[in-house]
Amino acid sequence: MKDFNGKTAFITGAANGIGLGMSITFARAGINIIMSDIRKDDLDKAAEEIKKYNKGVYTITVDVSDRTALKEAADEAERAFGKIHILCNNAGINIFGPIDQATYDDWDWMINVNLYGVINGLMSFLPKIKVHGEGGHIVNTASMAAFVSSHATGVYSATKHAVRGLTETLWYNLAPQNIGVSMLCPGFVNTNIHKTEELRPEQFKNRGYATDPKMSEGLGKLMQDVGMSVLEVGERVLRGIRNNDLFIFSHPEMKEEVEENFKWILSYFPEEEINQKRKDFENLRRSANIRDRIKYDTRNKVKHVL
Repeated sequence: MKDFNGKTAFITGAANGIGLGMSITFARAGINIIMSDIRKDDLDKAAEEIKKYNKGVYTITVDVSDRTALKEAADEAERAFGKIHILCNNAGINIFGPIDQATYDDWDWMINVNLYGVINGLMSFLPKIKVHGEGGHIVNTASMAAFVSSHATGVYSATKHAVRGLTETLWYNLAPQNIGVSMLCPGFVNTNIHKTEELRPEQFKNRGYATDPKMSEGLGKLMQDVGMSVLEVGERVLRGIRNNDLFIFSHPEMKEEVEENFKWILSYFPEEEINQKRKDFENLRRSANIRDRIKYDTRNKVKHVL
């Protein structure tokens, strides 16, 4: 998508953090913004900020894990601005702790927001984007945790790995329909994600991790010191949409670690003779993937690895 003027974007988790950064950046580019979030007061305050750049702003308070409510929000968004061209499934939460200490409530809450929030967004908005036939773009916010797992991010990493698999597959499905797909993979960003526990619903109150206000405060200060600004992330997202990038990486500092991880994974493949029949079978799928990558990856990134 090259021409943004007059287009409309629906952004979840838009009251602050990366969603707010996207909203400001998009508004500056002439895009109408429909900002959604679960926090009404923060959302209303953020919307006033966006109106400094673009009067085309509308807010909807909605929980992305509520598929009925999000479907209703999609209908309301369409009534407000007409055709939706850009969907940013950005809302997300994080809780830190060893995965073996997680409760069902920890799992259910995280999956409902981080994974089903994306699925619900797609189910609610994608049919509307497809039916107007003018193309569009989907941005799913994952994380570097989709590529790099760590000691205290197990549940979070599980959801973000799932978003990665979903998004890569969606790219193959939608590219022939003139709908771009991107996965945003931010590293350390100056957001309020360290305050996630403040949003925990009563129905998921049985947490497996002890909350430590001092740790949360320390993480918040660290984010302010070294975290990338949300505006910079928003600008990278807008550039990624314009370039039709499948992957939008914000932090080049993490490239070396991702490379190490893939080399580590490859080291576990058995060193033995290849079964040609199995290889021929796998090549049927592989060749179809390569064909579509060459055809639809407009930046020709695939040519660097073939």
